[in-house]
Amino acid sequence: MKASRISPARQLIDLYMTYISIYVGCWNVRTLYQAGKLAQTIEEMHNYGICLLGIQETRWTGTGKRLLATGDTIIWSGRQDDIYLQGVPLIMDKEASRALLEWNPINERLLYIRLNSRFVKLSTVVS
Repeated sequence: MKASRISPARQLIDLYMTYISIYVGCWNVRTLYQAGKLAQTIEEMHNYGICLLGIQETRWTGTGKRLLATGDTIIWSGRQDDIYLQGVPLIMDKEASRALLEWNPINERLLYIRLNSRFVKLSTVVS
């Protein structure tokens, strides 16, 4: 799998500054392969005020990035053999998705992203 870089023409924001608090979550949802589960997860993410949410066991296949109707962005990495097991997505709110530099789906258990920051380029691995 090849890492995906974001276009340099797109304006980046600094996600992590000294005066901003962000909340990061990690949930095992057991499946997002049912109707309405993703919308329910997004709603709970917003209720808790979570900026970045790593999820395990979504049972999605393939890899990709999608802008949701809520303005959030989801990036996922799943199995490549059309067996609906495992899978790790990362859901980012609007501000976090604007700070995205690159993402790399490693396998169905690991997803790597880099976010822009004023002080350091922050790398996150969700497994």
